[in-house]
Amino acid sequence: MLNDFLSGSAAWGVLLTLAAFALGALINRITGKAIFNPLLLGSIFVIIFLSVCKIPYADYTLSGEIVRRLGVRLLLFTTSKRRNAVKTE
Repeated sequence: MLNDFLSGSAAWGVLLTLAAFALGALINRITGKAIFNPLLLGSIFVIIFLSVCKIPYADYTLSGEIVRRLGVRLLLFTTSKRRNAVKTE
């Protein structure tokens, strides 16, 4: 049931990643220890969630494909704007 719901949503992987990172950042802020790095904790939380819910990693990466493509386009757009701004100065 959960797999069917998640496979119908295009951005659930991104939301899961952001929520896991936010939880990791909260734990890092509470403890103040460097070992509780938000990126490390977020990765661990995502792995545990995918394992417990038996969601294939391929489904998780597919849901983030839209954002990855958008991010690459945004990066290319901003770098070309900077290049053009430097040339005109």
